[in-house]
Amino acid sequence: MMKILVDGEYEHAVIHPVLMQFARGMNDIGKVRGRKIVQMIGLPARVLAAKRKFSADCLYYGPCGPNWPPAIRDIFLLALLRPFFRRTILHFHAAGLSELYSRCPAILRPFFRRAFFDADVAISLSEFNPPDHEVFRAKRVHYVPNGIPDVYSESGSELAGVRRSSGRAVEILFVGVLMESKGILILVEAIGLLPPAVRQGLKVVVLGQFSSPRFEQVVRDRLAACKVETQFDFRGVTVGVEKHRAFLSADIFCLPTFFEAESFSLVVAEAMQFRLPVVATRWRGVQSLVEDGTSGYLVPPKEPGELADRLLKLIEDPGLRSRMGDAGRAKFLKEYTVTKFRQRMDRVFKEVQ
Repeated sequence: MMKILVDGEYEHAVIHPVLMQFARGMNDIGKVRGRKIVQMIGLPARVLAAKRKFSADCLYYGPCGPNWPPAIRDIFLLALLRPFFRRTILHFHAAGLSELYSRCPAILRPFFRRAFFDADVAISLSEFNPPDHEVFRAKRVHYVPNGIPDVYSESGSELAGVRRSSGRAVEILFVGVLMESKGILILVEAIGLLPPAVRQGLKVVVLGQFSSPRFEQVVRDRLAACKVETQFDFRGVTVGVEKHRAFLSADIFCLPTFFEAESFSLVVAEAMQFRLPVVATRWRGVQSLVEDGTSGYLVPPKEPGELADRLLKLIEDPGLRSRMGDAGRAKFLKEYTVTKFRQRMDRVFKEVQ
């Protein structure tokens, strides 16, 4: 999303990015590494050099979620850099940082306030997310959902021949880091609750990396306990055309997340652009994307029984899958394109001037 933002052209802003990519992959996020500390120490000098070069007067920053190592990083950087800028925009791509503040040791609270409180503008991805902007007393707040490229209509020959067809196993797609709070164990249990005859004609494709070897074993054990090993196809990290093929060949997208930093879920938006009905949890910003009963279903977190019930409705009704997929596609085109995202961001920039 940062790249989509930076690559855009705006009437009311010129963006000069300073790269601060500390993590080398999803499994590296939130973990303390020596090289990250070295990068963090040198980053303020690079930011201030860019400020002088371009005469920048507004600092734009995307704070972390409720995780201490990146929070300490953000406190250090923002507390140091904010006094050098006339305006500050905090863009909460991850949600729940204010919940970390509520548990913050007293000795850190002054630094926390110096870093995150009283920003000129806070941007939240959804009204359903934790009110980080309110806790941190932002002067103004804008709700700006993410927007992604419309690969479905622009893919051309890359995906030629990949189509959903009748007479084959119904395919459910899960995409995300394989960790407990993304709901993979809940999905395994839900598939185990489906009638045996339904499970026989079912395939669950899983794209993503296990958070650890230990958790992979937990998942394998749960598959065996639920007797659904043959239904699941773990394909690991999949990107580019192969990832798009997985979306296009699937029939249903499922994400039973209760991830503590979830704020929007780009993979749900991706599923919508590919005309997939979505079954997800009534959890934070995910509720903004999925219209329950129209473009998919929302279920409570950690409820495999209700998840199984909604999946069964879609498995047994191809017409319902088609109607919900079309509704999701229509909402994607209206709300979640790159053009729409940049238009909304430009309105934010205009207000900050």
